[in-house]
Amino acid sequence: MAVDPVCGMYVSEDSKIYSDRDGTRYYFCSQGCKDKFDKPDSESKGLKIKLIVAWPFSIAIIVINYLFSFPLKNYVLLLLVLPVQFYVGLDFYKGAYAAIKNKMGNMDLLISLGTLTAFFFSLIITLVPGLFPVKYTYFDASAFIITLLMTGGYIEDLTKKRANSSANALLSLIPDRVHILKEGIAKDIPMENLVAGDIIQIKPGENIPADGTVVDGTSEIDESMLTGEAESVLKAPGSPVTSGTLNLNGVLSVKVTATGKNSTVNKLYSMIQMASMGRAKIQKISDIFSSYFVPIVLAAAFSSALFWYFYLRSVSNPLYSIIAILVFV
Repeated sequence: MAVDPVCGMYVSEDSKIYSDRDGTRYYFCSQGCKDKFDKPDSESKGLKIKLIVAWPFSIAIIVINYLFSFPLKNYVLLLLVLPVQFYVGLDFYKGAYAAIKNKMGNMDLLISLGTLTAFFFSLIITLVPGLFPVKYTYFDASAFIITLLMTGGYIEDLTKKRANSSANALLSLIPDRVHILKEGIAKDIPMENLVAGDIIQIKPGENIPADGTVVDGTSEIDESMLTGEAESVLKAPGSPVTSGTLNLNGVLSVKVTATGKNSTVNKLYSMIQMASMGRAKIQKISDIFSSYFVPIVLAAAFSSALFWYFYLRSVSNPLYSIIAILVFV
């Protein structure tokens, strides 16, 4: 079983929804997750727009719900919650559908159950006021749950973008062309034509394009991008040098030992990319926990309802207990 790099859901490797990146194939639970993976900038922009919609409406719902009282209050709250519920919260419903389709439980499913239960119960109270002996709605809870969770998703997205920006900054340290030495004469060639075993010349002020060993010359190297140390390191014949580091003051001849994907810079880039696409250990634990937690919550909700109905002989409280557990758990 493969793991969806976006939502963390387990996906069969027979899935036809996948993307290839840097020689690795990634499988997805839904087309939505694939689109987020393939077009992260578009996803980030979409999240920002949704938050711009969500926060003003959610704040308005809270203010009206707790500070004002007028005859059509519930209808106003209903109109305000609709954009948050079905536009901002749409991603949760898509995730819930994917979870059901893959016969798994996830947090999107639990969030969808809670917010939709709160919404439709409140909708019934609004449209059919006398059906239940309460007038209070849960529009505020539904809207704020969605808004807060989307805000968390946006912050996570910003963190990943910064990580990707750092990774791209690493690649920018590698020059497009290198000075290769052939019979003592330097000739510029494209970086992609460089192979292990070539002898290259590194002039003062140039970044070292590949990992290698100094065969001639002495110079100080700025390795701060690798070690974080501001003090330069003296390199002489026999000393190893690392791709991406900066040659400060001498001319070096270096025998290439690793280039391209095998170089230190590219390995660091791949590690950062994998870290940004992957999921933290606590997220993996929460995914496993949620797969058990969702059915437990559902069982608790309906068990509570049965207890109220059969043991306490209450007709209205069973529904309230289901709503309370699904919304607030």
